[in-house]
Amino acid sequence: MQSCLARLYVDDDFRATFLDDPAVALACCDVAAAEAAAITAIDRRMLVAFVATLYTKRKKRFVRAYPASFAWHEPELDAVLQRFLQVHGTRPGAG
Repeated sequence: MQSCLARLYVDDDFRATFLDDPAVALACCDVAAAEAAAITAIDRRMLVAFVATLYTKRKKRFVRAYPASFAWHEPELDAVLQRFLQVHGTRPGAG
């Protein structure tokens, strides 16, 4: 369930599928029926707000670590950050 939630938070395509049809999105997750019901009951607006907050916090950390890079190449580094969150954000407790 945690991996599914983490994926909702960081994977734009998965989240879009979930927002359109939760059953389709959750079909690829290994969750029990009760867990699927709990995830499906998530307030969609709060999910979107949480995602924006998560991204902003992570981006601030990256900008502090690499200020010159962001000053010169922010659009490219935004794409790198988004991909980083997709790869590493879907595994709770991992880097």
